[in-house]
Amino acid sequence: MPTVGEERLPAKVRSMGRPVRVLHVIDHLGPGGAQRQLVELACHLDRRRFEVHLCGLSTDRLEFAVPLREQQIPLRLIPQHGTVDLQALRELLRHMRSLRPDIVQTWLFTADLYGRVAAWLAGVRAVVSSVRSVELDKRLRHVWSDRLLSTITDRFIVNARVVGERLHQREWVRPGRIVTIYNGVDHEALAPDPRREPPAVRWRWGPADRIVGFIGRLTSEKRPDLFLEAAARVRERLPDARFVMVGSGGQSALRSRVAELGLGDAVEIEGFRSPIGPVLHDLDLLVSSSDFEGCSNTILEAMAAGVPVVATDVGGNRELLQGEVGWLVPPGNAALLAGAIELALSDPAARRARAAAGLERARGEFTVGTMVRHHERLYDELAGSERE
Repeated sequence: MPTVGEERLPAKVRSMGRPVRVLHVIDHLGPGGAQRQLVELACHLDRRRFEVHLCGLSTDRLEFAVPLREQQIPLRLIPQHGTVDLQALRELLRHMRSLRPDIVQTWLFTADLYGRVAAWLAGVRAVVSSVRSVELDKRLRHVWSDRLLSTITDRFIVNARVVGERLHQREWVRPGRIVTIYNGVDHEALAPDPRREPPAVRWRWGPADRIVGFIGRLTSEKRPDLFLEAAARVRERLPDARFVMVGSGGQSALRSRVAELGLGDAVEIEGFRSPIGPVLHDLDLLVSSSDFEGCSNTILEAMAAGVPVVATDVGGNRELLQGEVGWLVPPGNAALLAGAIELALSDPAARRARAAAGLERARGEFTVGTMVRHHERLYDELAGSERE
C-alpha cells in the first residue's frame, strides 16, 4: 500500500489564509490504542497550519480528555446510545455545519458510521477513515456498512500494511485510497534510564525474579487467558518466573483463573496505568498474546523502552518485529507461547540483542514526529485537491 509522499504545501492551502480545520470524531476517549494515537496526533500537529477539533461520542469514558484540555484543544462530547441514534447524528451534523471543517477524520466503528454520514450531509470537503485492526470477528452487517460508506470516503489511513490488505479484500476499498501510517510513540517518556535504581515498580518481588508482562485491555481478543495458560506452563520449568498483567477490563474472571491454575504467588493483576514507562522498565520480557492486532502500541512502547517482545504472529506484529527484533509464535497455542517465553527468559544475551534491535528500529521508524508528519502531508494533499 502507498505511504504518504513528500508533497509540498498545495497552492490552495496557502491561499486559504487560515489553518486547515480538521475535526476528529472518535467513539470515546477512554483507554485504548486508537485514543492514544489520536491524542498524540492532536497535541503535536503544527498549530500554525492546522486547527484541530475533537468530538467524542460518549460522555462517560474520558481518561484521554485530560491532555486535550491541557493543550486547549476544543472538545465536543455528543452522547450516542443504542444501535441507531438519530439524535446523536443530528447533533453531530449541526456541529459540523457550524464548525465547517475542511477535513473530517473518524476513528473506530461508531464514529466511522456517524462521522462519515454527517460529514457527507454537511458537505465536508474531505473525509478520512482510520482503520486500526484487521478485525477477524467483524460482523457482516458492519462489513456491508463500511462497503457502502467507502463511496463517500476520500482516504483510509491504516496503521499496518496487513490492515490495508484486509480492507481491500473485505471492504473492497481501492488500494489507491489506502495510506499506511504506522503508530508513533513518545520515546523521551519511554527511554530506558540507567540512573534509575532500584526499579520504580517491582511489585512484591525481588531483583532476582524474572518478570514477564502483559499490557493492554483485558478483553477476549487480547487473549489474557492464553497468557495465563502459558504462564502456568512456564512456571513448571522456571519457578522464579513472575507475571504481571496491566490493563482495564475483566479482572475478576482472570483472578479466578489465576487461582485455578495455582498461580496466586506468581501473578499480579492491575488496572490501567499511566505513564506506562515505569512498568515496562521493570519487565524482563513483554508478551502480546492477541488473536488479532493492527499496529500494537504496546509492542512499540516495549521496543522504545528497550524491552524484548514475544508476540503472536497476527496483524501487523510481523511488520514491527521483523528480523531479529522479537519472537513470533502462532496465535492460540499456549504450549508454543510458553516455549517462546521460556526460550527468551533462559537466554539473557538473546534478550539484550533483540531489545537493542527493537530500540534502534523504534527510534528510526515509529516516533510520534514521524506519525504526525505523515498525517500533515496527507491533510495538505486533501485540502489542496478535489474529491475523486
